[in-house]
Amino acid sequence: MLDNHYTNDPDQNTNEPYDDSLDNESFQDSSMSSPHASQRSTVDYAVLSQQLSDLYQRIVPWILSQAGNPDDIEVKSDNSRVTNVDKGVEQELLALATTALPQALFVGEETWEQLANDPEKANGFDRVVVVDPIDGTSNFIRGEKKGFASVLGVWSSSATGYTPEFGAVYCPDENCLYYSLDDTVYREDLTTGVTEEFQDASPDLDDRVVFTSSVGDNGIVTTATADLDIEHLVGYASVPDIVSLIRGEGHACVTRGKLWDVAGVLGVAHALGYRVYSTSTMQELQEIDVLRDRPGSSPWTLEEAVVVCKPEHADDVLSCIHS
Repeated sequence: MLDNHYTNDPDQNTNEPYDDSLDNESFQDSSMSSPHASQRSTVDYAVLSQQLSDLYQRIVPWILSQAGNPDDIEVKSDNSRVTNVDKGVEQELLALATTALPQALFVGEETWEQLANDPEKANGFDRVVVVDPIDGTSNFIRGEKKGFASVLGVWSSSATGYTPEFGAVYCPDENCLYYSLDDTVYREDLTTGVTEEFQDASPDLDDRVVFTSSVGDNGIVTTATADLDIEHLVGYASVPDIVSLIRGEGHACVTRGKLWDVAGVLGVAHALGYRVYSTSTMQELQEIDVLRDRPGSSPWTLEEAVVVCKPEHADDVLSCIHS
């Protein structure tokens, strides 16, 4: 089991604290590699999912030992908080991703700013690996296991937007890893080592629409079929919202934020048949666009709030909301 202190070398479990200053140059070298040729390479996502399983098996004891009492907490420029665990998990996922997908662009919540001053570096890649090492950092700091998750998504990239190819979500409250392979989702119990196909748990829609929301106590918001403002429905921790959705705790969620807030978990949801809808046109989005390099925009922010639900529920769900 890993000690409460984490090292820059994942093979050494010493009591030396994690030092993110050692990783900045290696991030530049590994994630900014030259875009590959126009022929899209093949990725064995079964192998990647096994590598992720091995990784989380190794680092989860350390993650959970830090939940509620992380060794280090900093305040970022946007006034959100980041811990030594956010940084350490992101560097682990970076190391794995740059080995498994060496020609993809890596975008992590804690390291994306290294792209911000030179957005041209983000162009020309036909895949992007998107990571949120700890989504719900405030909940992690409080030790609320249901309020945080760790996610990785692989999306194909085009001139007009992004489309999910693979998603993986680690959920500490279950100590399990959800991941997608083609149109199938698997759930691996990291305690028992048992992996099973995850069955669609979407509830039937009768006389009401249930939206999942992480606002407040990370509970479930139940609504009648009446007009609701999008602002009322949009939460602040998008990953727990969509995890609740795929667990069958609601019919839909409305989410917004950065690409890493949705990339991994939407990859899982997409494989279960959920789709994404625009809150401005109420039409299904074939791709998600982000404000990546537009003057005055916040990089990697979703262009608009989006609705996630099953196509068969879309009419009822979309009739409940207005922008």
